[in-house]
Amino acid sequence: MANSASGESLIERFDRVLSAFGPARPELSFREICRATGLPPSTVHRILGDMKRAGWLEAGSAQTYRVGTRLWELASRSASAESLAAAAIPFMSDVHAVLRQHVHVGVVEGLDVLFAERIAASESTVPLRSIVAGRLPLHRSATGLALLSQCSAEVV
Repeated sequence: MANSASGESLIERFDRVLSAFGPARPELSFREICRATGLPPSTVHRILGDMKRAGWLEAGSAQTYRVGTRLWELASRSASAESLAAAAIPFMSDVHAVLRQHVHVGVVEGLDVLFAERIAASESTVPLRSIVAGRLPLHRSATGLALLSQCSAEVV
């Protein structure tokens, strides 16, 4: 049920706050969160307080916020991602041992590849752009292109 002028639910507003964080921006100030979400400062203040109390966010350095360990703990319980990664690691290790290159396992999520696991090759000259639980457009990564080769013509 929505309880805002915009008609957004509380979960949608929480998602906007959490979506402001990312690999390039792991810590954000209050003002940065307000700018990134477009939410009123009073709403952001209330949401940040709720999320801190729940452990979803924690205080960073110099009056900033970062994703908290409780949220990581809850997200890590995803049965599908955990079981896929556990099943894939032995095969990934074999491929990595032979090729000495980065090895990824991912799934199609919309028009993105969602990376479930990776093994990075320190000696590789290919830059590593992926992160576990990160996304890239299907057409912008080797993993995505491999997955696209198995998709329907409509998706391609």
